[in-house]
Amino acid sequence: KAEIQYQTNEYYPKVAIHDTLNGSVVLLSEPDDLSEAQYLRPRLWSKDEKELFLDYVHDTEGFPVGLARYNRETSALDRVEAVDQLSLTQLIFDDQGYVYGIQSDTVDLFGTRRATLIHRVHLKEGRSSTLTLQQSKLSWLWSVDPSGRFLAYGYDGKDGTLDLWVLDTTTGKETAVTTNLV
Repeated sequence: KAEIQYQTNEYYPKVAIHDTLNGSVVLLSEPDDLSEAQYLRPRLWSKDEKELFLDYVHDTEGFPVGLARYNRETSALDRVEAVDQLSLTQLIFDDQGYVYGIQSDTVDLFGTRRATLIHRVHLKEGRSSTLTLQQSKLSWLWSVDPSGRFLAYGYDGKDGTLDLWVLDTTTGKETAVTTNLV
């Protein structure tokens, strides 16, 4: 369908989209508000294949700190504002057009801060909602099923072990799948 090529140097990233359906190649030059990004990483195409979502990084730790959208028809590259405004990281996507993430200031590499809120943003409409954890706290957001109903995440408990938990986004029920696993 489309081949994605990207190159990074110390000053700015370059992303090229090679559309194998029509043979066109589009070299993206990001707008000024993305020019300081250290890299752009392609993540997924929209269902209609008109938009490509890419996360980008500004900080030196290498964590994605924003989400950009490339429009295949207009060759425009812009930010997904709702993701940026919430400062979401650990982004995961479902097949229903939503991205899930946690605010970057609520977690760290060492598990000393943990999130209790998971944010869900509709990629087309930009509206966001919040899922609140009642029993556990999130250290790592790992996966979402295609329907968006179940989220898998890691919880560093008080004893220092990392366990797998699942959140049913419909009922809000949290289930510990493992106990004292790692």
